[in-house]
Amino acid sequence: DVATPMAWERNPGLVLEFTDESWLQLFDAQGKELEGAMVDAGQRRDLAALGAARVVIGNVAAVRATDAGEAIDLKPFAPANVARFALSSGGSLAPLDRR
Repeated sequence: DVATPMAWERNPGLVLEFTDESWLQLFDAQGKELEGAMVDAGQRRDLAALGAARVVIGNVAAVRATDAGEAIDLKPFAPANVARFALSSGGSLAPLDRR
């Protein structure tokens, strides 16, 4: 059974959709890097499914974030177009110190 895009967007958890090239770093709760790469336009990442606990996104202006289909504003976490935030198991976001 193939999920429709509409069904995908209703899934709980933070989903990132990339509209232009960006870079992404994902870390688990123990600090292990899960992904560190350039991401092309048209790609998406389901952060809950990946087990991400810390996230860094470059060129965040080219990223659309949603949780259960609802838009999430990443601007508060993105000085200079680089977002840095922690993602709790409950799905809430908290800013990370710049490192």
